[in-house]
Amino acid sequence: MEPTGFSPTNVALLAAVVALLSIVVTVLVTKGNSDAKYVTKEQCATERQLQCAERAALRDQLDGLKRTMRVALNMNRALVTYADIPDEIKTAILNNDGGVQ
Repeated sequence: MEPTGFSPTNVALLAAVVALLSIVVTVLVTKGNSDAKYVTKEQCATERQLQCAERAALRDQLDGLKRTMRVALNMNRALVTYADIPDEIKTAILNNDGGVQ
């Protein structure tokens, strides 16, 4: 008479089927959740264009500020040349560009 329990082969096959099903369910759930987090190529291109335009506008503003700083620095240097201060201090002031390039 044969035992009524599962044989080791049946247990191994059942474990493999359960593992395979859990892998399939995990993959499907992960794929379903991750698809919602991605953007289309059109959305990516639009966002990139917006960011490039913002970056270009900021670069233009920064260039304008640099020009303004350069003019202010040159005006201050002109005032220093006529100021009544010792020559070594004038030289130090006139040789300092103030970090403006």
